[in-house]
Amino acid sequence: MAVASVISLLALTAGGSAGALLFHGEPAFALLLAVLTVWMFVLADYVWRDCLAKRGWSIEFEPGKLLLNLPTRRSLMQRLAREHRDVDISEIATIDTRLEYFRSFGLATVHRSYGLRMRSGQLIVLGEDRALSGDLAEETVGQIVDVIALKTGLPVRDLGMVEGIGGCLGVLFTSVPGWEESGYPPARQAMLWRRAGAMETIASIITLAALILSAVT
Repeated sequence: MAVASVISLLALTAGGSAGALLFHGEPAFALLLAVLTVWMFVLADYVWRDCLAKRGWSIEFEPGKLLLNLPTRRSLMQRLAREHRDVDISEIATIDTRLEYFRSFGLATVHRSYGLRMRSGQLIVLGEDRALSGDLAEETVGQIVDVIALKTGLPVRDLGMVEGIGGCLGVLFTSVPGWEESGYPPARQAMLWRRAGAMETIASIITLAALILSAVT
């Protein structure tokens, strides 16, 4: 929450600087700062949604049961129904996992999603590890899933990698493939990993430039 607040404050400062530059007859620099302002607000939104997902997310163990408390924000690219219920371990067939590649405005990222596949066929999405192709990788959910598999003896089924639609910077017009879709072959996956890594580097440079410009203007 603190990080999201700081980024938002810097974005407001950059936006004010863009307005001042435009008023003083510097439209080119004003436009650059305006673009960076939008980028920083998107980054702040990303951090804020990630924070909300972590604050409301928990899984507890009871003999023969999992107690799920899963918020709607546990996925960045889609709004899932909140899950607050007890699940009998005997009703779970597998723990499914897959990689999800998203691209938006030339930027790309890779998430890893996890879900409980019930014997009835229903899938309960647990959450995701985010930004795996860069320095901001978050793998908390995967660590807890490892504990669930160890304690319950449930098999983990890797479904490979799929590609979704990142929409407008991961905020609007996003689309996540259904879990019945087949994963990409290894060569395609390797290419998407390379592309995502390069785009994460560009995103880091843009963020650093935005922070520097907002500090000096």
